[in-house]
Amino acid sequence: MPSLADRIVTVAIDQPSDDQKRVIGILKNQINAMDSQISKIDDKKELSVKLSNGKTKTVTGAEVKKLWSALKIQIDDPANANYPNGSGRGASTDKNGVTHFNVKTVSEYLPSTNQSDYNNQLAQYLVLHELAHNTAAGKAENRWQSSHGTLDENDSYPASEKLANSIAKAIEKEAGLTPIPDPRYGYDESYTSFSDGVSDGSPDSSPSPADRPRSNNVDRSHHTDIP
Repeated sequence: MPSLADRIVTVAIDQPSDDQKRVIGILKNQINAMDSQISKIDDKKELSVKLSNGKTKTVTGAEVKKLWSALKIQIDDPANANYPNGSGRGASTDKNGVTHFNVKTVSEYLPSTNQSDYNNQLAQYLVLHELAHNTAAGKAENRWQSSHGTLDENDSYPASEKLANSIAKAIEKEAGLTPIPDPRYGYDESYTSFSDGVSDGSPDSSPSPADRPRSNNVDRSHHTDIP
């Protein structure tokens, strides 16, 4: 029977090199390894996240598990990595709900010179960072960022990446995984731990006027960064 990663990861590269096969293998192995850990997260666990617009959003265990169960990943050839965010490195989601990684980005994350355990941690972070961008909190922050410019690398970009880092760390801690110590843009330690919640497990995702873009820009796909 195909593994979870075999079912949800598409490799859009005609002839992957040996090193590309290596890093794709690491990524897929860690998706399989994380699956049972993510499934153990309590639906009612809650993480209160403060957004750059001053609002607070709640990430729940149920939301994390729902996003995980719907996860689809495509690993792209660098020649075809033309993402809406203009980065060329990856995108948290496209119109079909697929998370994209440029294989060059994955290789930069997971060099062969690293210890294998650390590469495993980096692969876990890579996937969960993008999942964090797709939470209601991550999307609200993305909308706020979009109102400051049409592409990444504007003044609001670091805050969006730190938010995704912090949510990813909280997920890893709750799932019994080991977060990496120093991702690019760091963590906001005020929201890197879930607590026991009292809600129905659904995220507070209804946008307030402050959540909506102040321009005609739309919610964009975001990318990962090398820590």
